[in-house]
Amino acid sequence: MRKLLAVAASILIIIVSSGCLDQARNDPTLSAAANSTLKVTAPAVVNRSEYATFTCQLNMTRGSGLDNKEIRWAIDNVYKETSRTIWGFAALNLTMEQTQGLTIGKHVITASFAGDYDYSGTNATTTFSVQIAATPKPNTAPPRPEDTKASISLSVEKTVNRGSAYLTGT
Repeated sequence: MRKLLAVAASILIIIVSSGCLDQARNDPTLSAAANSTLKVTAPAVVNRSEYATFTCQLNMTRGSGLDNKEIRWAIDNVYKETSRTIWGFAALNLTMEQTQGLTIGKHVITASFAGDYDYSGTNATTTFSVQIAATPKPNTAPPRPEDTKASISLSVEKTVNRGSAYLTGT
């Protein structure tokens, strides 16, 4: 009788356990990784041959910034570089040579967090335009009197003798 009771108890434990495990597998609120959100910010216009900075913010859902997480940056689906978050913020700094390589017109920038054991992956995109930088116009206004340097011109004979004093000039 004891054997039969032990077998029945074991079967009951297995049935209850497998039901709980199946329910946990189907419940999205019991995920091992918490949700994360990513927001990317870009200037509306970037001038070719000038520096440009793009930023993103990686947070837990309704929470604080995630520190030391890897962000992958791409422009028009072409990988540019990877940076790490500090208090949830990361940046992509393009050099003058990198902006020179962008075509004139609209581009899409993407910041991606692949996720890890603690947080789910996410990505964000935004657009920006590239234009040729305006060239400054030369100043054609006449100089202001206070901007001109004063000068004096003196003409004297090559040598002038006045008693014991000699003046020499050009």
